[in-house]
Amino acid sequence: MHVSAQNMDQEFAFSYLESKNNSINELKGNIVVINIWSPKYLHEINALNKLVEKYKNNKVIFLAITDETYESTIPFLENELFSYQYLAGDEAKKIFDKYQTSMFKTFPIHIIINQEGKIVFKKKGTRRNIEKSLEKRINTLLNQQQSNERSISKYQYCMK
Repeated sequence: MHVSAQNMDQEFAFSYLESKNNSINELKGNIVVINIWSPKYLHEINALNKLVEKYKNNKVIFLAITDETYESTIPFLENELFSYQYLAGDEAKKIFDKYQTSMFKTFPIHIIINQEGKIVFKKKGTRRNIEKSLEKRINTLLNQQQSNERSISKYQYCMK
């Protein structure tokens, strides 16, 4: 399912499990890749970890959101390496609930939010080669950003 761009109109407060307090709006200017996950569904972690490694030097933030409590995720976190930044607890549940809108929970849900805070990609359920779809959209957004930066730089040079 493809979702047309829509605004992140609600400002959610959240805490990384590392205890940093943040707001989703503080992430504007970055590409935000969200994985709504459950420790019971781990099929894609290795492929998703490769994306985190590939884009670590870019303005791309990877967030894993669950409706599980922090305490319930500890055993998973001790045994599995998922390179996304984890969000859990009450604040994360608000974001989780916004995207888990059906009667039955679907895992995972992949969402990409562009640099302006608009949702430009959303896929529900396990998908073969999801990392390729994510990578394609991330590359498109990064290329658009680089093109915009070159245009601004060229314009500024002409104005001198």
